[in-house]
Amino acid sequence: MAKYGHYRHEEADIMPKPIDLDMISERRGTESVKWDTTPDGTIPMWVADMDFPVADCIREAIFRRAVSDIYGYPLIPEALYGSYISWWSERHGMDIDREWMEFSTGVVPAINSIIRSMTGPSDKVLIQTPVYNVFFSSIRDSGRIPIEAPLTIKDGRYEMDFDSLERGLSDPGTGLMILCNPHNPVGRVWSAEDLARVAELCERYGVICISDEIHCDLTEPDVQYVPFLSVSDAARRIGIMCVSPSKTFNIAGIRSSMAVIPDRGMRERIRKGFSNDGISKPNTFAADATIAAFDQGGEWLDQVLDYISYNREEATSFIHEMLPELTLYGSEATYLLWIGIPYPIPDGKGPAEFLAKEAGVRFSEGSSFGECGKGFVRMNIACPRSILEEGLTRLYKGVCLLRGHRYRYPRQEKNSLSLEGMS
Repeated sequence: MAKYGHYRHEEADIMPKPIDLDMISERRGTESVKWDTTPDGTIPMWVADMDFPVADCIREAIFRRAVSDIYGYPLIPEALYGSYISWWSERHGMDIDREWMEFSTGVVPAINSIIRSMTGPSDKVLIQTPVYNVFFSSIRDSGRIPIEAPLTIKDGRYEMDFDSLERGLSDPGTGLMILCNPHNPVGRVWSAEDLARVAELCERYGVICISDEIHCDLTEPDVQYVPFLSVSDAARRIGIMCVSPSKTFNIAGIRSSMAVIPDRGMRERIRKGFSNDGISKPNTFAADATIAAFDQGGEWLDQVLDYISYNREEATSFIHEMLPELTLYGSEATYLLWIGIPYPIPDGKGPAEFLAKEAGVRFSEGSSFGECGKGFVRMNIACPRSILEEGLTRLYKGVCLLRGHRYRYPRQEKNSLSLEGMS
């Protein structure tokens, strides 16, 4: 793989820390969106970042850059492109052509810019709901109209509704589709057959498809993610794949991503859009951190995936045993659980708002993911096991209140998690 750090300061190396995913890092007071916007006494299990320390190789790469004397305008080193190409080849079996790649400061900024570059005012943009809530604002804030092709539920899991999808794509006003692969929040990893059918329909009706693949590395051990652009020539003609190390390696604050665009004409329009929108240049630390992550972070990621998988099993077992009336959909990817709560909520609140106020655990409100998300919450399980256990206990407490029962924990009592500002 490509070497990282084109300016190296070996004397600045710091001692690596052992990987300890059970360790609780104090995040309050660090300007954390997840923690510092959540009231003291409430556990945040909402926004999609992990409560695990980053891999040592990333810390060391950033530290080496940080001790430089000047933080001027950086170039994009070829090693950055090489790190993506190697990772997708070795990890996902897909060959990415260097010419297809355009850097951006994030997947969401890239999607916003592509919407403006590739559609006109008042065009329609199709999304498959329930889906990542920012898609709605990205479309509306760009002066476009979101239309929904809701997923359907079959045999206890979400599937694409291709009849609904075709109706939306065949609308003459639809110019763009945003695909979520793997899907946030329902955790589906779409099959090659599903993706090829999406590509065929998009090409038939002249619709461009952006595939947001930011969660692609976060699959269950026995599940293989399929890159959208790998499934067919049609996908490569109409498709744009947005990828990033940010979710995989817990470095969203580094602001680094790549749009992969095989079609030359689309690529030129998107390149100009990125430049006009000011999202085509990296910050001082983005390249070094990304290269270190993809070139050296594989072992760290494998341990994190095993830990998340265990957390998923624990949460699933807890909900099935203690809260059988809740609906938990099987998640193949991400570190997010999509949970249906069947009880009416007092005062017209959503279940996440109720649980935050009454039980001290904050989830994402399902209604923000589309109309069909009402009555659901999204739970982030990428955290130390002690936080997970406390969060599940508080979920149980909140559901007891909704049942109209006095809270009494029927499992063997455990010591309550003692964290500054959380207990």
